[in-house]
Amino acid sequence: MSRACQPFVLPAPELKKLRQLARRREELISMRVQETNRLKAPDKRLPASRHQGGRDVPGQPDRGETEQQIAEITETRKRSRKIGVLTAVKGVDR
Repeated sequence: MSRACQPFVLPAPELKKLRQLARRREELISMRVQETNRLKAPDKRLPASRHQGGRDVPGQPDRGETEQQIAEITETRKRSRKIGVLTAVKGVDR
């Protein structure tokens, strides 16, 4: 059966969150590159001390936190698949 004929199914909440985190990660990487390029530019109007905030955007998780959340969701999905395979065997129960 072709993909076009299959009904639309909403993604699992974990998959939706994973996609959001991946998009956010890409945004953070892009912002980091922009900031690095800005600091390397010949006209540095902001003092260096203002750059050393530790976060890309105030109030938003940094890239490390986003990477950690992606890893946690990925690991949870892997475990869910393994549990599904194991419990599909007759006689095996959670």
